[in-house]
Amino acid sequence: GGVVGEPLLRSAIAARPLTQAAKRVWRVITGPNLSNAVYDDLAWNAPSGVIVERWRDDLPQLLRQARLSISQGGYNTMMDILNARVGAVIVPFAAPGETEQTFRAQALAERGVITLLEADQLTSRALAAAVDQALGQAPATLAVDMDGAAATAKLVSAWCQQPPAAA
Repeated sequence: GGVVGEPLLRSAIAARPLTQAAKRVWRVITGPNLSNAVYDDLAWNAPSGVIVERWRDDLPQLLRQARLSISQGGYNTMMDILNARVGAVIVPFAAPGETEQTFRAQALAERGVITLLEADQLTSRALAAAVDQALGQAPATLAVDMDGAAATAKLVSAWCQQPPAAA
């Protein structure tokens, strides 16, 4: 979700009845930056079986229990998905000049870790097809070092202990 997530949020809610997961409860987490007007509209008009929430502190734990995540491809979200080892459909944010999410999603899709739906292809039917495709696959795993902060601290410490280079 987030400030630019409205098209994905609305498409996900509209896609639900078209998927193999139509009878399952879907939890839509909008993020804190979605406008209040859009959040209120989604929350008040959510169909039965759809829970709309602004934020969850326990999102990483929820992802571990989920069957599938439908998300944009932000760094933190992708790390949470990889850590949870949950199946995922990723629709990266791709405004002009924005390539980070698309690049990351393409790299993970090429490795079979996620199902990619390009933002310019987003419709409720296309999203439903991507959801069904992802549900038909076992969630792939990818060995990723999730302890980058500790590894960085060790590297910096080692560099600080090296004698200065001769001028």
